[in-house]
Amino acid sequence: MNDFRTLFTKNNLFYSSTKKKVSVTSMTIKTDTATTTSYSGYFNVNETTNANLFYWFFEAQTNASTAPFVIWLTGGPGCSSEMAIFYENGPFKINEDLSLASNPYSWNLVSNILYVDSPVGTGFSYVEDPSGYSTNEVEVASNLYSLLTQFFEKYPQYAGLPFFVFGESYAGHYVPALSYYIFEQNKVSGVKKINLKGLATGNAMVYPKVQYGSLGLMAYSHGLIDELVLKETDGLYSACVQAIDSGNYNQSSEICNSIIDTISAAAGPFNVYDVTKTCPSDLPLCYNFTLAQVYLDQPSVRQSLGIPSNVQWSMCSGTVYQDIIGDWFDTEVEHIPTLLEAGIDVLVYNGNLGWICNFIGSEQWVRDMKWKGQSQFNKSQRQIFWNGPTIAGWFNTYGGLTFMNIQNAGIDGLNYSTASAPEFIQ
Repeated sequence: MNDFRTLFTKNNLFYSSTKKKVSVTSMTIKTDTATTTSYSGYFNVNETTNANLFYWFFEAQTNASTAPFVIWLTGGPGCSSEMAIFYENGPFKINEDLSLASNPYSWNLVSNILYVDSPVGTGFSYVEDPSGYSTNEVEVASNLYSLLTQFFEKYPQYAGLPFFVFGESYAGHYVPALSYYIFEQNKVSGVKKINLKGLATGNAMVYPKVQYGSLGLMAYSHGLIDELVLKETDGLYSACVQAIDSGNYNQSSEICNSIIDTISAAAGPFNVYDVTKTCPSDLPLCYNFTLAQVYLDQPSVRQSLGIPSNVQWSMCSGTVYQDIIGDWFDTEVEHIPTLLEAGIDVLVYNGNLGWICNFIGSEQWVRDMKWKGQSQFNKSQRQIFWNGPTIAGWFNTYGGLTFMNIQNAGIDGLNYSTASAPEFIQ
């Protein structure tokens, strides 16, 4: 890991685009081995509520003019994409002394990548009028689309690049919703088209009605529960499906989440993101993200990123969570067949050690999904994904749809299996 030689050139820019105020910070980030162009700031996505989405963009370290363009969305709902920048697939990590070290497996080695704090109110994003918080996926997608169109207007050099939507965890809702929204907007006459080529969900909650049914089997297959508890979870899942079908969110939440409670009570405090680990009692998310909070609270960092003085960063927003939580048991899976049949690639990938959004549930909804290639996909032969001489995972693919199970990886998938990440993103 190489220390950053920090910072950089800084230019704060303000301009108006269709009456929307935009703030942008430009930085050139230098490491021992590479120089990365970075932009961060805000785009106003709703003037009425003064809703502003924060983004942080990193240009590809190689072939930026032709490399794919990726938008990354973290789940929660309401958790900041800065977590992905520092702890997953971003260009650097935070050292204990708050200096930065480069990530040799950063996704921006081979792609231009845009991290967005979404929905509005997440991370550094903010909104003045509480009615501007998102309550459904159409609102989330509409706001993100507004940000993207403004971004490509400001930086037209990236506008025509192959465009991919990536996300993890609860972003299994956002990714297909945004992809379909872009697909529909591309049909509108006179609108500048986004060159949508594909979408990908990683250990994501895409179809809760199906995926809740995998929690018991996943726990049992790793020896976390016995057969008696497995049978108990099977009974709870049947009730969970009935509650979801009834459309009663409160009932669905109580019954379906009792599956999680039952398994947790029997298995103890295992790490739901990596079943091989124990979750420390003092860390609600099982990992210590304190360094990110301390780093992002520094005045020099806030100034470099263009953060207003009255905006505070939080890892996950309870307000955002509560406003959109009624959407939890819904699914955007119905959009995926339309996208596939339009020639847009779809990747569903899972680390095989993640429990809460696991590979068993993901594979089930993928195989159950009705589309013209369903039969052929389900008959496809599983192939091995190699990282040099090492098995990195396995995958099935047909007609633009790929399901990948990544070896020895947790819920953040490729970020555990880092050596294969740059090859994978290509």
